[in-house]
Amino acid sequence: MKRIFFIITLMLFVSVGVFAKTYKIELFSGNVRVSADNGATWRAATVEQTLSENYIIKTGANSFCEINMGARGVFRLSENSEIVLSTVKQNEEKLTLRIGRALFNIFTRTSDADTFAVESSIAVAAVRGTKFALEVTDTDQTTSVLEGSVGIVRNVNIPASGLLLEQLRSSLEVRAGANQELTVTLEENRQLEELMKRARNVSELRRQLNENRTFTQKRLRALENAKRLIDDMRTLDDEKYGDSEDAEALDNLIDRVRDR
Repeated sequence: MKRIFFIITLMLFVSVGVFAKTYKIELFSGNVRVSADNGATWRAATVEQTLSENYIIKTGANSFCEINMGARGVFRLSENSEIVLSTVKQNEEKLTLRIGRALFNIFTRTSDADTFAVESSIAVAAVRGTKFALEVTDTDQTTSVLEGSVGIVRNVNIPASGLLLEQLRSSLEVRAGANQELTVTLEENRQLEELMKRARNVSELRRQLNENRTFTQKRLRALENAKRLIDDMRTLDDEKYGDSEDAEALDNLIDRVRDR
């Protein structure tokens, strides 16, 4: 009996060791608060503070917080923003940006078995390994990509389930590449959901989703706030790397943008 108990305990310990992951606050400025109980209570952030799954971080006016995600990378939460660490596991990480702006520097490329995504009530941004910013308001979400690519899928209720649901959802994906940005609105999502409710069969539903993807793809545009994003990213990289090759590469990119 003791041996069985020991084996079960060991399996649980190994499971937690393999799948659990934590983040850490590297630095912050101004009014930054953290909740570990779904917003019931809030405490002032501290440097080197450990953050686990379901923690919420909130910044006030003229404030920011930089969070280290270990080998995954680092992100900065701008002022008047709120983010939830919805899923924090070794091979699956999902953050929920409720409001505001966050800047991400993802160090390593992900694979199909290793996912990282940032979502809002409007869309989900699936990341392969890149530098990008996400800005969420009450009415829209803007994804701005500096390097790499981000797959953006509208966060809508599709009347399907199981494998079919996954197939239909993937048909909505629009990929924003380097120096591109895309704004998706809550009103567009609502209109798409109304169309889907009237679909008579799966073929019509699939057609509606494909047409919406084409419509959204055409909305991709050149990065309008490239200078701002590059300067913010250089600040993030300088604090992390100092005079590293990454920081130098960003300096070169800034020069190219200024020369346009």
